[in-house]
Amino acid sequence: MPNQSFTLGGQVETPTAEATVSGFELDKYEVTVGRFRAFIAGYDAWRSAAHPAPGAGAHPLIPDSGWRPEWSLFETAAELESEAGIQCSSLSQTFTVGSAELPVNCVTWLEAFAFCISDRARLPTETEWEAAAYDCTGDGSAAQDCAITDVLDVGSKAAGAGR
Repeated sequence: MPNQSFTLGGQVETPTAEATVSGFELDKYEVTVGRFRAFIAGYDAWRSAAHPAPGAGAHPLIPDSGWRPEWSLFETAAELESEAGIQCSSLSQTFTVGSAELPVNCVTWLEAFAFCISDRARLPTETEWEAAAYDCTGDGSAAQDCAITDVLDVGSKAAGAGR
């Protein structure tokens, strides 16, 4: 995405603020439940190989933004997939509804950060994410009417187009 200025926040998040973000690259599509399940399948071996490594996943323009050893992450895939891990309200949970093509949700920031590192990438900053994100309009409702019906299959928007 190119450099851009936009309003951070909006109808769902307040307060708003004007924001500018430097150009950045973002995956064309959201991480699917299927991709996250593949991460879990290899999680034990990845953790056994001393991952995530200190400093991994750093933003190239933000010093000291990589993984920190003191951050707590589940030791095993079983713990990650348990009720203590990727679980949330059954009204909004995509991980257990059966479709591998839905975007994964209900992961913590640390779990998402670890996934990105394992994928040889980095987690976008909040400003980068919001610059690229849709509002809650997947089902055609108003942006402030957020519901599970706003969660669409990955790739269902033309060419992965964000805002």
